[in-house]
Amino acid sequence: RNNFALNAGGAIGVNSGNLVNVQMRLENTLFYGNTGTKRGGGVYVDNGTGSISLKVLNSTFWGNTSNKGGALEVYRGIATIGNCIFAGNSGSENISFSLYETKPEISRGTLYNSLLDGALSNGLTDGGGNLLNADPLFTDAVNNDFTLLSLSPAIDAGDNILVTQSRDLGGNDRVSAKS
Repeated sequence: RNNFALNAGGAIGVNSGNLVNVQMRLENTLFYGNTGTKRGGGVYVDNGTGSISLKVLNSTFWGNTSNKGGALEVYRGIATIGNCIFAGNSGSENISFSLYETKPEISRGTLYNSLLDGALSNGLTDGGGNLLNADPLFTDAVNNDFTLLSLSPAIDAGDNILVTQSRDLGGNDRVSAKS
């Protein structure tokens, strides 16, 4: 939380260089209050001249800031995102995918069972079960309480197949009988 990067990746910035088949996984994470001045307020991923695949599961991005990709910027990479919340981030898009000019198929992503407080961005495919233009109803995000109020649309909205840990960041059971 509250990290700053002069260029990209306020909390995490990764460039795979010329490595191929780099696998990056972020799970059960909370990114908030981070700034990447140009790209990726929370996270920035660039496959360089190699190849990188990013998987983000059961994570929350709130209050991150960047010129492009307030929460997450994927430049020349592939991302799979599931059971995540993206809210209160500022930038041209919550999640941004920059296309690689000679190979546009390199930058793409799929969003599953996630809540976005805006619309899907360019390069991001709706994998199903998403809540778009929705408020997650955090208890008190301004004071760093990201637990969900009882009427939150995000409660029981995830997919249990994407769950690998039995408890969430608040210590509550993650798996629900509804999904």
